[in-house]
Formats: sequence, C-alpha cells, structure tokens
Amino acid sequence: MFPMNSPSPALALDTLRPHRPRSGPSPPAVTVRHVEHFGEGGWQRRAAVQHAAERLWPLGLLALLRRSRRRMARRAAPILELDSQKLKVVMLQRGDRGRESDVIRGEVGEDQSWTPVRLKPTGANKWEDPDAHVALEMSDADVLAALCPQRETAPSFRASAPLWPQVVSQQMGAWPLKGPGTILFDVEQLLQVAGELQDGTGPVLIPGGAQQLKLSSRDVVDLLFPCLMGSSLPDVFGAESGGKFTYQELLDTCASGLGAVGVADLSRVEQLTDGRVVTLESKPFNMLQMPRRWSRGAVIRQVGRNGVAEQAGCKAGDIIVTINGEAVLNATLQRIQELLDEELPVRLEVGQPVLKEPIYIREATTELLTTLADEEATEAVEDLLPQISALLKDRAKMSDELPQVFAGDGGSASHVHVDSAPMVQMCHVVHGIKIFGVDSSGEVKPWVTRGGSSSTDAEVALPVDIDLDQEHAAWLASPSTSIAMCRAGDVMLFWGGNPHFGSNGMNAGPCVALFHGFQLET
Repeated sequence: MFPMNSPSPALALDTLRPHRPRSGPSPPAVTVRHVEHFGEGGWQRRAAVQHAAERLWPLGLLALLRRSRRRMARRAAPILELDSQKLKVVMLQRGDRGRESDVIRGEVGEDQSWTPVRLKPTGANKWEDPDAHVALEMSDADVLAALCPQRETAPSFRASAPLWPQVVSQQMGAWPLKGPGTILFDVEQLLQVAGELQDGTGPVLIPGGAQQLKLSSRDVVDLLFPCLMGSSLPDVFGAESGGKFTYQELLDTCASGLGAVGVADLSRVEQLTDGRVVTLESKPFNMLQMPRRWSRGAVIRQVGRNGVAEQAGCKAGDIIVTINGEAVLNATLQRIQELLDEELPVRLEVGQPVLKEPIYIREATTELLTTLADEEATEAVEDLLPQISALLKDRAKMSDELPQVFAGDGGSASHVHVDSAPMVQMCHVVHGIKIFGVDSSGEVKPWVTRGGSSSTDAEVALPVDIDLDQEHAAWLASPSTSIAMCRAGDVMLFWGGNPHFGSNGMNAGPCVALFHGFQLET
C-alpha cells in the first residue's frame, strides 16, 4: 500500500521494469549559428530554434517550395548511364542470405524500347545480368547515391542505434534495409508492391517517398523541423528540466491531441507521486481505462465530470496499482476488467506516474501535430488519405479518415506485436529516425504480443539505448528479420500480420511518424 502519512512523496515501484541508465555515444550535436538564447524552458528553446530556422529558411520560401512541390510531377524511375545503354532502376529486392541474394530489377534501353533485366551481385562493386549482357560496376554506396540524389548522406546506423548488435549494421551495408524486403525507386510500381505485401512478404521502403509521391506528409517534414530540431518531447510540451512531469500534465498539454486511443508508454516509469486509496461505491464508474504497457496494467484515461470515479478521487493519468488488494500493474486487461466488475464497493490504489525520458506516444490524433508545431501541420495531413487512395487507383479501403501519430524521443520503442486486424500499414516518417523491424519468417515467438494480448508476461520492446537480451539481439540479426532505417520524408509499407515493432533512433530530436492502414480490393 502507499504510505499515506507523507506529503505526496515520489514512490518507487519495484515491480515495474527497472530502468538502466543510457550508455554509448550521445546523440549528435546540432549547431545552429546566430541564435539568441531566450532561456532554458521548453517553449523558449523552441522559439530560439524557430528563430534560427526562419533566418536560414524564411517561412515564405518554405511555403513557396511546398506549393511548387505539389505541382511537381512524380519522379519516374531513376536512370543510370551504362557504357552503351541506359539502365532504368525499378527496385532493389533484398533477400534473406545477405548481399548474394539481392536483385536489382529494372529495364535497359532508351526512349520507348526497354527490356527487363535482373542484376545480381557478382563482386564487391559489380552487378550483372549475364543473359542480357548488362553489367553495373559501382559500389553499393555509389548506387544508392545515384538512385537517390535528393537524399542526404545517410546517418550512421551505429550512432542511431548505439547498443544494437553491430552485426545488424554489417548486414545492412550501404542500404537503408537489411533482410527480406524491397527498396522501391519507381513509385509507379506502388500498387504492385502494396498488393504483394498481403502475402506476408518483407517491408517496402521508398526513400524520399513523400516527395516522390507528392504527398502532404512532405509538408509536415518542413513544418516540424524548426520546432523539433535538437529538442525532446518534454521540451516541446513545456516541462521544466528536472521537474516531475506527470501523465496528468501530459494530458493537459496535449488535450485533444492524444484523442480517444492515444497513449504514452509507461513501461519505464519508476515512480508514482500523489498516491491515493479510492473507493468506488456505485456504478457506472464513469471512467475509461487504457493499458499501462502494450496489453497489461491499466491507466485511467478519462474521468467523467462529477462522476463516481472523480468524486472518489480518481484523476486522469492515474496508474491503478491494486484492485481490492490484488496487484494489477502487470495484470491482463481481461483480469483488470473482471476485478472492476466485482461486487461493490471496489477499492483502488492509484497514483500519478512521473514520466521520464525517453517519452513515447502512440496512436495519437493528428491534433498532436498542432502541439508539436502548429495548426498548419495538422491541416497538412487532411488530404493524405485521399492522396494515397488515388495512388492506389481507389482500390484501397482505408482504415481511418486520418492517420495516427506516433511520437517518441530517441531510445523509445514499441513492443514486438502482431496487429489484431492485419492490413497493409503505411508509415510516413516526418521527423527524426525510425528504425523498424518486421519478421516474415512465419514463426511467431512466444514473447510477441498477439491481437491485444500476450502469451507470457513478457512484452518485449527493443530500444536502441539499452543492452538487449541475447535472444532478442539474435532475433534482430536473424536472416528473416528485416530492419529498415527510415528518415524524415521516407515512406514504408509492411503487412501488420507479421510481427513488427518500431524503435526511435538517437538523433537531433524526437521521431514523429504518421501511420494508416488499408485493405486492397482484389
């Protein structure tokens, strides 16, 4: 039980997952010249960065670039000049046996005469299709640079995921994807590769896809950059450094941004403050709960005004520690509901969690973009789903009218899970680095959360700043596990029926991504 005699002390939760201090290299520093320092608070820091960004990139120029970008036609497949002909590159298909199983698919010729080719690696810096007598002599790094000229030099995987196994970076090589999957360069093939995903194949990564596909998510990249560069989520939300930032304060700050399903991952929480014992004496309780972790534990998401829960002393953001004396920090959602359905009165021990970095928010509404930047960022995504539907020739049934927003500081991560309603998921990274993993082996590990529940008490997350268990590290490096390193402006598709997860890389600012799902009509 909570000690009730002390004035709201911070309470250690020994039963919660212990937090291990970060180690390894620090995130790369960001240098912005000609910045006046307005103070140390979150909003002052954002103002300083915004001030610098406006000097470097005037907002009027950014708006002009956005308008011209929308008028720009989608880029055709990139073309490489060979000795005697041209090579139109469509995609790179990565296999499960490393570089030897990779294939560059494209066409050779010029004008209206093109012949399909499949180039395989025959040396460290050579790709060949012997049947078509076509050879490409370039290093993988040079090939990627030639195919994605608009892409800046890729950030170091080791800097973004400092405590992941080094073998993962070695398997990735120069490409932003390791393991089974496709790097798509010809966006006209989007419908085809999206349809193949429903067979459970590896993910599809489109470098710079937001710009190539003329998607409004490209505008969000521009809008978030001056607001989030070099910041953390507590900075953005105005939490004073060193203070006790509670979940109630997060809810108050984000207000409508978290929406009905948006939640913060609380698995790193070590302390509760304001511990209370409350008694619910009549029904309905007039409160909503959500999971504390992926599918276990409970947090009070909302309490109705003047309802039973509020009058008893419950607050939005309270973690439920016990119900009628039974510990429920790691109980299943089914067990929690059973206890809440017991005979009255129902006695709860609750307390406000003290959030600590890194903070991770999932399934928030697009209104969160207003908190992170401004209303223009929220408005920019209103046309996103119609744009995707048009690209898929109106053959897609979208899951929602607007995408969901996932935001996390570097080091935070989702749990390895399988969607309860599998469909093709599309991810647009609009700030930071998202490191995504998808397992297409067909074998589901016992620690993978399935459809809202897990078969064991373990809900495995794979943060990039904490040492991993050997089993999980080996799984990341296994041939059937695809790892995609997505940066702002990249678009990725994957099948939600495969075990998957997202980790936020260590870089200059939190990762923000937009997600939406769709079913393709056959």
